[in-house]
Amino acid sequence: GKEKPEIGEVISVGPGRQSEFGSWIDVQAQVGDVVLVPKIGSLRIDFEGQEYFITADREILATIKESQE
Repeated sequence: GKEKPEIGEVISVGPGRQSEFGSWIDVQAQVGDVVLVPKIGSLRIDFEGQEYFITADREILATIKESQE
């Protein structure tokens, strides 16, 4: 798509999810991670002047890490 993804900080995570085969899949993102999420497929909410995106863990495109240089 032509929509540019959003960059944001993870402020909360859920417990994970159950796979279609019945096994438990833990959440990979952690509170404090800086992530890239798609605009399409994410729920955008404005609350008290802040913009939040709610997205499934599996929809996160990338985790941005600081360089160790």
